[in-house]
Order: sequence, then structure tokens, then C-alpha cells
Amino acid sequence: MRFALLTASALCLAAGTAQAATTLFTDRAAFEAALSEVFIDTLDDLTVGSVSTLVRDDFTLTGDVFKCVELSSCGNNGGIGFNHPAYLWNYAPQTLTFNTAINGFGLDFGNNAPGSLTLTLDGNQSAALSSGSSAFFGLISDTTFTEIAYSMSQTEFALTDNFTYGTLATSAEVPLPASLWSMLAALAFGFGLRRRVR
Repeated sequence: MRFALLTASALCLAAGTAQAATTLFTDRAAFEAALSEVFIDTLDDLTVGSVSTLVRDDFTLTGDVFKCVELSSCGNNGGIGFNHPAYLWNYAPQTLTFNTAINGFGLDFGNNAPGSLTLTLDGNQSAALSSGSSAFFGLISDTTFTEIAYSMSQTEFALTDNFTYGTLATSAEVPLPASLWSMLAALAFGFGLRRRVR
């Protein structure tokens, strides 16, 4: 009985060591090259107005945003890379729920604030973005996911566009560590010897 409890404990510890690997990107081209299938939602078909839920073809965005579609609605932010016909002005943290599993998500974000701004994507923080500038930030995981969240340090001035997502050529669930298979084989051998001795 004691041997069985020790075995179960060892298996639980070994299984807990498997973790998903996440790679962060600040370069859009490198991000897109790392994915085997890439989709970009440019938001060009938006209509002006505030919403707390934005339903797109492949995902649903939840969180307060203003849909900028013309100069009169959001001013001219073309100098920082946010041109019309459309982009989002974020007022709160956002959660995206995808219809199918993906491995990577990234977006363009801009700072219309008087000070610096950072983007936090699924717990990973970007470098500080100075006032009047924009950048790309994304991540790729070796395991698939259907939900991801992002927030900005200054939500009143945070702009987002070009939601980019995709899959890896061979995406799989987190594999068990090789040492676990060796341990299972040794345990099976041990059980076999123990039965022969009795």
C-alpha cells in the first residue's frame, strides 16, 4: 500500500512539470512567419459607435470600445499608424473568445496618451510605448487556446487594430515529459518483480 501511495505521488509530481511554452513577438513579420495559417481582422467594416461586445467572424471581443471609422469620431491618428476606415479606441480590458482554437494572437496598439503606455497580453507586458507612437505585440503558444485577454495601462488613450491570429503546423496538447515515461516503465517492471517474489 505504501509503495502504491509513493508511486501515485511521484506520478502527480512528474505530470505537473509539463508546461506550455509561450514566445513573445514585437515584430509582426516574424510573428506571422512563425504561424502556419494567419488571419488578420483589419476591422475595416465597422460602423461608428460604442459597444461592450463586438462580434466578428472568428471571435467575440468583450469590453468597452469605441469603433473609430471617420475623422469626426476619433480625430486624426494617422500619424501613429491608425488610419481610417476603422480601428478601436479601448476603454476597458478586453477578452477575445475565438470560435476555434488558435496558437497565436497579436495586434497593433497605439498610444494617444500624454505619457507612456504598456499593453498586457495574457499576463505578458509589452515595452513602454511613448506618446504618439504605435507597435505590434503578440504571442504564440505551443498549445492551443480559445480565449485571450489584453489590457492597457492608460485605457482612455489606447488604440488597437489588425487583430492577427493563427495556428501552428503541428499544435498539440502539452506532452508528458520523457522522464515520466521512463518512470512508468520502471514502475511496471517493479510491479512485475514484486508479483514474482510473492
